[in-house]
Amino acid sequence: MRSVRSAFACTALIAVAIGPSVAACSSNSKNASDQVCDARSDFSNAVSKVADDLRSLNLGQARTDADAVRSTFDKLVDSLKQLTEEQRDQLQPQIDKVKSDVSSFSDVGSVDEIRSMLDSTQSDVRAVVDAIQSDLKC
Repeated sequence: MRSVRSAFACTALIAVAIGPSVAACSSNSKNASDQVCDARSDFSNAVSKVADDLRSLNLGQARTDADAVRSTFDKLVDSLKQLTEEQRDQLQPQIDKVKSDVSSFSDVGSVDEIRSMLDSTQSDVRAVVDAIQSDLKC
């Protein structure tokens, strides 16, 4: 059980090592809202893939897929920087909630706790995705 907990905590922390990203995401052919909408979709898909891996206790694949979660979240955060201050302020609470969820993964002690935390985190990720979709009309 300890190895599952350690592997999951490591995967979760790597998966969404949410912090400021170094690379900027800019595209002359897309406006800021389009960039955020694209990044939202990529992030949602990456999180779903890791969640599926973890639910099936395929920890090796979850670790592999965790890189996509981190990179797509970084792109999402970068694209959010291109929005107006008002738009960013509307979305920031949901982004902060996802960050908080991920940091709590290191405290899980069993597979049941992993599943519960995963459900909660996916719910918060959906809230971010839905807020972006609603606010930006993706």
